[in-house]
Amino acid sequence: MDAPDPPFSRSPLLVFLIIALTVFVAEICVMFLLPYLGDISQGRQALMDALLLVFMISPTLYLFLFRTMVFHIRKRVKMEELLRRNKEEQFKIVVRTSLDGFIMTNAHGRIVETNDAYCRMLGYERGELLRMNVTHIDTKLSPDEVLQRIGHHGDGVGSHFETTHLRRDGTLMEVEVSAQYNPDTGLVAAFLRDITDRKQMQQELLDNEERFRAMSENSGDAMIMMDQEGRVTFWNASAERIFGYRRDEVLGQDMHHFIAPSRHEEGFRRAHGSFLRTGSGPLIGKTMEIEALHRKGHEFPVELSLGAVKIKGHWHAIGVARDITERRAMKKVLEDNETRLREMFENLSSGVAVYRSTDGRDFFFTAFNHAAERIDGIFRKDVIGKNVVEVFPAIAQFGLLEVFRRVWTTGVAEHHPAGLYQDGRISSWRENYVYKLSNDEIVAIIDDVTASKLAEEKMHRMAHYDALTGLPNRPLFLDRLRLALVSAKRNKAPLAVMFVDLNRFKPVNDALGHDVGDALLKSVARRLKNSVRESDTVARVGGDEFVILLPAPGGGREMRKVADKVLESLRQPFDLSPHTVSISASIGLALYPEHGEDEAALIRNADLAMYVAKREGEDGGIAMAEGNAQT
Repeated sequence: MDAPDPPFSRSPLLVFLIIALTVFVAEICVMFLLPYLGDISQGRQALMDALLLVFMISPTLYLFLFRTMVFHIRKRVKMEELLRRNKEEQFKIVVRTSLDGFIMTNAHGRIVETNDAYCRMLGYERGELLRMNVTHIDTKLSPDEVLQRIGHHGDGVGSHFETTHLRRDGTLMEVEVSAQYNPDTGLVAAFLRDITDRKQMQQELLDNEERFRAMSENSGDAMIMMDQEGRVTFWNASAERIFGYRRDEVLGQDMHHFIAPSRHEEGFRRAHGSFLRTGSGPLIGKTMEIEALHRKGHEFPVELSLGAVKIKGHWHAIGVARDITERRAMKKVLEDNETRLREMFENLSSGVAVYRSTDGRDFFFTAFNHAAERIDGIFRKDVIGKNVVEVFPAIAQFGLLEVFRRVWTTGVAEHHPAGLYQDGRISSWRENYVYKLSNDEIVAIIDDVTASKLAEEKMHRMAHYDALTGLPNRPLFLDRLRLALVSAKRNKAPLAVMFVDLNRFKPVNDALGHDVGDALLKSVARRLKNSVRESDTVARVGGDEFVILLPAPGGGREMRKVADKVLESLRQPFDLSPHTVSISASIGLALYPEHGEDEAALIRNADLAMYVAKREGEDGGIAMAEGNAQT
């Protein structure tokens, strides 16, 4: 415990009064004692006076002055010692808790003190470090340089430097050293901070800066930066090429004066002023196409992207510009081509429908031209976006949906003709050419070939059918006869040809007119077809001559029955209102192979047999060919 303060130590005025009173009392006592000392010299009297005075006031001075002074001196020394110890303890606490490493070395570099942070930084135990020399750790400086730096601190001047230390695991650690020599102890104390990450970041920044410089100088786009005054601070090689100005001509100059057309310069300046205040604007972070000014005075289109960066508290604008003159020209060409293609698409005589699909199963309309509207009788607005099956439910029935799926899967184009039925009959014909686009869409080119099909059928009928009766004509009959003979020869089956010539037709035609004659021929054709099987062929080969092909008639007897049926049907009166007409027929029969093995022989022998039947008279008759007449 601290000793209590001496009495009166806290009242200087009281001490002064006590000492003054003591001196006063001492003087009175001296003056009282002097008469009793006898005759003495003045010198002795003064000495005696002084001795008595000192003797009498010394206790008072000791108690009230000297003792108090000594007490205060001791207390101050004690406080100074306490403060020193507190500072040392605080320093130790700082060293122990510091995140930075700490070492203390002697003049030879021997480590005499360290903290846990430095142990962790290097991976050593504390005891291991205290047995090491700093020259074993520093890899950047030689041992002599390390000792020289330590020796340098003997002048009492602190030092700050960077070096490299070797960790226990062999890896290197960049450190920042702050060292101070203590002349009282002869030791050097140093704080060490691991700056490996910072060094790496600095190196990365340098690398990034170098990469940016290389990228900007080799970029095909102009890269420009301007400061808060609108002056150019960066201008790469592509900017020189695109705008025509050398770097030394524009650095430090007002950018708007160089590349902004005069009609836009004021607007750019106002926008720049707003940008400087806020670092933002309607164009920052966006890409736009504008007209720029070339050094030669002409304007040209550029694609401009603007950004902002804050440097030392001021906003700077960064612009990346690309000359899009060629792209504009190409865009114009593409737009013109697109217009032409769109007009061609809409004005094609063929219908074109485009479908998209994600699974190759369902197909949805994405385009439908005017011709397709006309061919399919439906408006584009009613199909776009819809499933083709929803619009045309019958697409699966005539196989087109399966074609879509195959083409989508294989990528191989297909041609698919299809007939559309209505009331059980083909109402129209479609030619569909289906192929796949590179974007996985399916295109169907549709042609309505109904008219050409009908014309084709008409030409076919005109070439192979009798225009009046609708029966096959001679060429078609001969074609069917040839096919029937091939089958008969292959199957060893019989075949018959029946030649029918009308009796009394000419008088009817001459007397009643050609209209009645034509009506009679049509009626005869119907009766002939009704008298034979559906598989048999009835043909008109002349004015009033008909021929019937009977595959597999079952022999001569069966063929004769058919001929009797035909003759009997023709002997019945024909009601050709207002006329009733009666005729008959002469029929000649020829049988394969008895009466011929080819079509010419069979027809010739049937014709000869018909003339034989005519001899029986106008009521008609039937005659069978005899043998195989060759002439």
